Amino acid sequence: MNRDPISPLTLIAVFAGVIEGSALASLPFLSDDSQTVYTWFLVGFPFFLTVLFFLTLNFNSGSLF
Repeated sequence: MNRDPISPLTLIAVFAGVIEGSALASLPFLSDDSQTVYTWFLVGFPFFLTVLFFLTLNFNSGSLF
């Protein structure tokens, strides 16, 4: 069986999806202060992962493929 390799962008999408899914389940049960911090995490985490991906791709592209 010949499997195609998983794209690194697919992994980023999976991580971001897991974070968004956990937010859907847990955000209503957090206090107001915790909701603020967690919301900023939800906004920043996918962006941070994407920036790390492109930095790695720029400086060490052989490590991803």
